[in-house]
Amino acid sequence: MRFYNTLFFFILFLLFSCGDDDGNSNLNLQSKLIDRWELIRFQNSDGTNIVEPQTGETPIILNFLENLDFHATTTSNEINGNFTTEQEKLIITNFATTLVSETDWGIMFYEALEAARDPNSLEIIMEFSVSSETLRLSYNENKDMVLIRR
Repeated sequence: MRFYNTLFFFILFLLFSCGDDDGNSNLNLQSKLIDRWELIRFQNSDGTNIVEPQTGETPIILNFLENLDFHATTTSNEINGNFTTEQEKLIITNFATTLVSETDWGIMFYEALEAARDPNSLEIIMEFSVSSETLRLSYNENKDMVLIRR
């Protein structure tokens, strides 16, 4: 009888310890993004057609904050919004920006964001991956922005 009691409690423990951890995995994904990132290149997803900033170009910086605010700066403009993640998708909401004359590098950044914009919700949705000190944001099915921690 003692064996069955022990077995019963063991099974009960297993049932309650195996829960839905999607919330935790989503928090883990978000925590990987929390940092200051510098855009270092655009490229095709296969690593070809690399475009880097011109020497002396003001860096494009993206900041993902713990309170889920998103801030970015280009040579001439600022971008603000909120972000969240769902699986490996970065979703930027409440997107607002200044629109002052921009360099070619900044224009490429804005074009990438526009390519990732959902026409129905107006959210910017990109697949992302973080490995070591590198963040890859994928948009337009086969294009990537590659960023490094700063």
